[in-house]
Amino acid sequence: MAASWRASILALATTLLLPIPVQAQDQTPRDPRWLPLINQQIAPQPELGAPLPRRGKRSMQLGLQVDPKELPRMLSKPLSTACALERFNQGENDRYYIRLTDADGKPLRLGIAGGKVGNLHDPGRQALETQIYLFDKDWTSECKVYAMQAP
Repeated sequence: MAASWRASILALATTLLLPIPVQAQDQTPRDPRWLPLINQQIAPQPELGAPLPRRGKRSMQLGLQVDPKELPRMLSKPLSTACALERFNQGENDRYYIRLTDADGKPLRLGIAGGKVGNLHDPGRQALETQIYLFDKDWTSECKVYAMQAP
């Protein structure tokens, strides 16, 4: 019995000590972002114009009073088009927001930017300093921008 125990230990030891054959290095050029230790690529950087990451900041609900019945009148078609084309958006999506219930009874969460609030991505300088902009479905092709006078 002792001999079989010694034989199994000897077999295990020789298995651990034998050199493992190394495969020939692949000579094909790799993407420079490839990480050999984990065999994965580095996550790509966000594209220009994409919404900024949250950076640990919390969203803040503001107490801005908006009448949901006035939203159709406040809709800005040129700014909504610019929003869909990523030329007029919030700097950080929903960093500041308000909650409303529309005329159909559906809840709405609109992001706020512009005026004293800031948080506006506006490379074309289309914003007016006296207005606040409400964003619905920002950073999508269905973006709607509502413009209202700052209180």
